[in-house]
Amino acid sequence: LVEDGFDLAVRISRAPHPTFIARKLTTTTMVLCASPGYLKQHGTPERPQDLADHNVVSYTYWSSKDEWEFTGPGGKKDVVRTRPRLHANSGDTCIAAALQDQGIVMQPDFLVHDALRDGRLVPLLEGYRTTELGVYAIYTSRRQLPLKLRFLIDFLVDAFQNPDLEAVGLQGGQKLADMGAVAGFDGDVEFGGLGDHAEQPLMQYFHDIAAGAADQP
Repeated sequence: LVEDGFDLAVRISRAPHPTFIARKLTTTTMVLCASPGYLKQHGTPERPQDLADHNVVSYTYWSSKDEWEFTGPGGKKDVVRTRPRLHANSGDTCIAAALQDQGIVMQPDFLVHDALRDGRLVPLLEGYRTTELGVYAIYTSRRQLPLKLRFLIDFLVDAFQNPDLEAVGLQGGQKLADMGAVAGFDGDVEFGGLGDHAEQPLMQYFHDIAAGAADQP
């Protein structure tokens, strides 16, 4: 973070690195899904253990590697060791493969939102809970924190906690730099988490929240 000259990073993880200061912005839930074409060819898994016999597309840097964890209705945890036919270090690549009927994926909700909404992907095992990850604003120190950076962090925290903005959604297409103008911030911001390409939907999300906040009386 320091070496690359960033003032702030937005990271997606189970827990932030202990050497940084972190403010939690929101959470994202991992969604298990596949294309209708894949399910027509290979059938629909009915329980987590069925995934061991399915083609899956796995994210390379997932902390649990190829073991996917689920919590059943009674609270029982099931850990399934999958056998991926493909590993990719980008969430977008995983989803692109799933859309081509290559296998089942487990990706964060903000990445699969559009494909689920228009039916290109179908959610699976909805009776089971999957992993929930935190979305954090990360910075190096509270000492001598620039006012404009403090303002941006507080703005992001408040925006995600404001229920009136929950309906803003994941659409937009603008850059975070536009939100920086709304928030009065002109520093450098880094995104990271589930691959480099995970940043664009998050940037859209942040911009939409900022635009919604700017429209509030």
